[in-house]
Amino acid sequence: MQIVYYSYSFSDPTKRKAITAFRLLALQLLTHNQLIPDKVLQLYEIDVANHVFLLRDPHTVTSVLQALLKQCSRVHIMLDGLDECYDRTLTKTLFAPVISQKRYGIVKLFFTSRNDHDLQPLMQIFHVIDIVPPKETILGDIRKYLQESMMLDDHSEERIDYWTAASEGNFLWMTLTLGTLKGMDPTCDSEIEEERIFAVLVVANQPFRLNELLNALSTREGAQDFSRKRALKPSLIEELVGQLVIVDRVLKTDETDPFIKFAHKSIYDFFIQSPKALGAPDRLGKFFVDIPLASLELGRTCLTYLSYSRYQDPVDILASLVDDPEQEHAFVKYAATFWFWHLMSARHWIRLISVSICQWLCES
Repeated sequence: MQIVYYSYSFSDPTKRKAITAFRLLALQLLTHNQLIPDKVLQLYEIDVANHVFLLRDPHTVTSVLQALLKQCSRVHIMLDGLDECYDRTLTKTLFAPVISQKRYGIVKLFFTSRNDHDLQPLMQIFHVIDIVPPKETILGDIRKYLQESMMLDDHSEERIDYWTAASEGNFLWMTLTLGTLKGMDPTCDSEIEEERIFAVLVVANQPFRLNELLNALSTREGAQDFSRKRALKPSLIEELVGQLVIVDRVLKTDETDPFIKFAHKSIYDFFIQSPKALGAPDRLGKFFVDIPLASLELGRTCLTYLSYSRYQDPVDILASLVDDPEQEHAFVKYAATFWFWHLMSARHWIRLISVSICQWLCES
C-alpha cells in the first residue's frame, strides 16, 4: 500500500501554501512509480522550453498529480493540518479535478484539521465523511476542568457557564485563556522578555532561529552595537516559553541553532485575540499581541540593529555570517530583508515610522 503525506504549517511561509503540498505529493508519487508518465514528461519539456524551471502553475501541478495517480493501483493521500493552509481557494481549485477524475486504481483521501467553520464548505464539496467527537462531550470535559481550576464563589456557576460556551469546544483555547485570566505567568523582567518573545513570534515573517531571536531580543533602542551581556541565555528562552513554543532540533545541524516556533496554530490564534472581546480586564491586555504595535516594534528593532556601528563602514556581510562563531550577526539577514515590511504593516504608526527611518538614514 502506497501512502503519500503532507503536513501544513502556519509558521512556515512555504509550508502553508497549497501548491507546495501538491508539489511534494507529486514528488512522493514519482518515487513510487517505476516509469515517468508520458504526460509528465511532456509537461516538463514544455516548461523547460519556456525557461520555466520551477513548478508554480496550478494547472500544471494538477495535471502532473492526475497523471501520476493514474499509474497507482492503490494509494492513500494524507493531508495534515488543513486549517493551517492559507490558500484554501487554491486548494479547492487544485483538488476538485483530482477528486473527480476517472482512475484505474483506488485513491483514498484523509484530511486532518481543527474543526474550522471555513473548511466545512470545502469538505462538503469533496463529499468527505467527518469524524469528530461530539461537541457536548468536549464541553462537558471543559466544564469539569473549569470547576476544578477556578476559584469558586457565589457567581462561579455563571462564570463557568459563560467560559464553557465561549470555548466552543476548544480545550486548548480554554486552557490558555484560563491561565491568562488567572495571571499564572512570571513577573518583572522575565515577564517582559516573555511578552517580547511571543510578540516577535506572532509577527515574524518567517520562523526565527534561536540565535536570531536572541540577537533581536538583545537589541535596545539607542544601543550603539551588539552586546553579549544584553543577550538572554538560550536555556532561559525555553524556560520562559514553556510548552507553548517548540524548540525544533529535528536535524543535527539544528542542535545549536534550532528553529523557534509556536507548537500549534491555535496558540497563535489565542495571542491575536482582542482582550476586550474576551471581557478580560485591562491589566491582562499585555498578555495578548497587538499586531500593528508588535510589527512596529520589530521594525524599529531591525533598524536599530542595522544602525550598529559595526555596519557603518564597508563590511563583507557574507564573510561575517560564515565566520561568526559567537553568532553576533545572526539577525542581520532578517533585519535587512524585513525591516520595511514590518514598518509598513503598522500603517497608523506612519509618523513614528518616518522619524525612525530618518534617524536611521542620518546615522548611516
